[in-house]
Amino acid sequence: MNQAPDRVVLRKLVSALRERHYMHTVRFPSLQRPFFMLPFEPNVMLSYTRNKTSPFTPSALPSLYRFRWFAKHPDTALLYRFFFLNQPAPLRHLSKILGNELIGQLVDAGIVQKSDGHARATFRMVPYGDTIFLSDPDQGDARTTIQYVYLGGDSVTLSNFVSTRMLHRSYGRGLDLCAGTAFQGHNIKSHCDSVIAAEFNPRAVDFARAILYANSVPDTFSVIQSDLWQNVTGNFDIIVSNPPYYPVPKNKWNPMIMDVFGGADHGMEKPLTIFDGFGQFLNPSGEGILLAASPIIKGEDVLLSRLKPLAEKHGLETVLVPWKYTNMRLDPEYQVENSIDYLIHYIVHARLTGNGSVISSGYPFLVRTLQKLQLGFQKMLPSWPRR
Repeated sequence: MNQAPDRVVLRKLVSALRERHYMHTVRFPSLQRPFFMLPFEPNVMLSYTRNKTSPFTPSALPSLYRFRWFAKHPDTALLYRFFFLNQPAPLRHLSKILGNELIGQLVDAGIVQKSDGHARATFRMVPYGDTIFLSDPDQGDARTTIQYVYLGGDSVTLSNFVSTRMLHRSYGRGLDLCAGTAFQGHNIKSHCDSVIAAEFNPRAVDFARAILYANSVPDTFSVIQSDLWQNVTGNFDIIVSNPPYYPVPKNKWNPMIMDVFGGADHGMEKPLTIFDGFGQFLNPSGEGILLAASPIIKGEDVLLSRLKPLAEKHGLETVLVPWKYTNMRLDPEYQVENSIDYLIHYIVHARLTGNGSVISSGYPFLVRTLQKLQLGFQKMLPSWPRR
């Protein structure tokens, strides 16, 4: 199990990537989706023109967006394919761009492996905001790395919402709970006097600390290891959390995928524990925000019913903002066995006002309709389990 690489070498790599315009690639949609999704591409194009796409935006034509810019910046193109897409590259080309000395240090640090004149990156360098993050290469659902460190599109969804809805003012203490690489903490750091990132996975804690050093982040930002609220102390003005929230039966829990399974109650255990903690750890008028997935069972929105008594108990004024309707990709058999029609992925936004309430905001009709049609299509496929 590889821990985070040497921080001094990592800082040199981050500096070299910045000098070679690596941060410009943050706009390029790179998550390949099936070609039959091409009818949805105009929406991606519109988002791209509005600077609302990211490396985790799904696209049926990802090369379309970067082709023209990369034609003028071939060095950046190679670095992007090597360090973000994790594609092999000729060692001599890589050495020409980064220099033999740095390549040697990257090999010694385990960041780069070389074989037969080619090289491969063993980690992923992810540009977002003003930070270059370190994560494991994308392994999909079939992960082999123990304590896998993940960074993906749901993190971007949450950070975009926080930036749009909450970062119009300054905060005192901020907390990134279930932090992973501390992606959310970096998103709020310039709006807080101090930020703590709390994460359970010890390998992710090591990655998060390395990212702080590599990006020269001030010591007002710190990382601790904590199982949810266990080692968190004090109160906060803003808490942001992207916890595991996916429903999977206990017998199929995989310790290699620590960032996915949300525990009991159809994956809602950890999000509900975090929401309950808002009442204890938020300052008056403080804001807490997290991601969660609600199973819809016989038309009932289960998360909504679970949150209401907690919101009333703590005086949390809460809004659920849906951002995706989906079937269970990891375990469709579980979905069928538990009569789950589909899942609604929510952004849960709470304020400690003393007025305990939960409402669900609207979801664009066209988007909702298209996503439900896609869900229905998936259930018609021969691969979908039947009772």
